[in-house]
Amino acid sequence: MKIYYASLRGITEGGDWSAWLQYFLNGVARQSEDAISRAERTNKLLEHWRHRLASDAHAKVAFKMVELLGANPFLTPGVLSKGLA
Repeated sequence: MKIYYASLRGITEGGDWSAWLQYFLNGVARQSEDAISRAERTNKLLEHWRHRLASDAHAKVAFKMVELLGANPFLTPGVLSKGLA
């Protein structure tokens, strides 16, 4: 936080935008890398579940739930019941 406020002060006091922009864009880059990592891990987990459930003839509902979670991980009971209907 100190760097953020120091960079903002640099803009106010001396018009130094470069330090703040560098700090801000570094934060954007780190958040982007984190989002990509999370998406990759989520996709691997979904693929693992699909693979395990595909061979079980009794797991059709569970397989469909995995597909619904892959499309939107924020399922409500209502959305889930509509998707499984």
